[in-house]
Amino acid sequence: MELMVQTCQGAKQERSIEAFYLAENRALLNHVVQWKTVSPPLMCGRDCSMYEQCGSFNYHTKKRVCVLNNANRALSPDDFVELQGSVYYDDNVNSPSFSASNNERVESCLKMYQAGYRDNDIYIIFPIVTGLNDVTRVYCDMETDGGGWIVFQRRHNGSVDFYRTWAEVFTKVSIIKSNSSCLMLYQAGYRANGICTIFPNSLIDGLDVYCDMETDGGGWIVFQRRQDGTVDFYRNWTEYQSGFGDLQNEFWLGNDFLRDLTGSDQWLHSPSWHNGRSFTTKDQDNDGWVDRHCANQYLGGWWYNKCHSANLNGAYYQQADAPFGQGIEWIAWKGRSYSLMKSSMKVRQVV
Repeated sequence: MELMVQTCQGAKQERSIEAFYLAENRALLNHVVQWKTVSPPLMCGRDCSMYEQCGSFNYHTKKRVCVLNNANRALSPDDFVELQGSVYYDDNVNSPSFSASNNERVESCLKMYQAGYRDNDIYIIFPIVTGLNDVTRVYCDMETDGGGWIVFQRRHNGSVDFYRTWAEVFTKVSIIKSNSSCLMLYQAGYRANGICTIFPNSLIDGLDVYCDMETDGGGWIVFQRRQDGTVDFYRNWTEYQSGFGDLQNEFWLGNDFLRDLTGSDQWLHSPSWHNGRSFTTKDQDNDGWVDRHCANQYLGGWWYNKCHSANLNGAYYQQADAPFGQGIEWIAWKGRSYSLMKSSMKVRQVV
């Protein structure tokens, strides 16, 4: 696959186009100069093309982490490794021939750290010394003493009873691939709201989602949250497709993931007036009007009809009063000039 990046630089806004070539399930280790969370890899390529020291970049698809490297595969072949879920890009047309199969597995937090992961978080690894043929979900400490630590015990508030039986100690190992939704995790006994890894049928490597385990029986996958206006939701098609934001704060999970999650099962959906509509963004008009563009008029990305009875991805206003139709709105509840301070959207399997 080839990634074409166009950038504008200088006072005269001179344009340049750079091509990056993809090697799947690969990463360059030990050459990180910058890292950040971005939505599509196109943004990562843009940053690399504008940074003089950047020789290549890794893009971690599940965590949406962009890692800029100050070297490339040709200069540091020993650091070019197989890493499941990572995509490597440089300007060498032969890079695609180095793609690895989907069978390679990352066995430790240290390997994740070397590939550019810097957030303390829950990760999926495949230990090679324990005989486990499936995944193990672990918490990685990426800050203490050089990073890359697997945390196997933590006490901080007394919320968990550690006076357990032998069976409990040796069976609470991991969440395995049978958990394809937040609902299945709920049914397995998980009751805390938070980020979990699920394994829908179409997503072999798993997907990090925020699970709401409290509302209306629990087991909800949260795919949108608005709460303080820190994330701009007036985005283009590619950004809505890939998702953006932070699962702990404001975010859109991504239309590609929504399609994967809802494509093979029956799910609850509201509001009904938008059912069956294609998604519309500021650069792709699929609404019900011929001579109007709902996304541009109402400053959001949505399943616009003619135009909306709800607009939860509209502009965020710090006060309830908002221009007609442009805020975070649910018309049947608050009308067309009232912008909500908070919203979240969720899906759950029909049981």
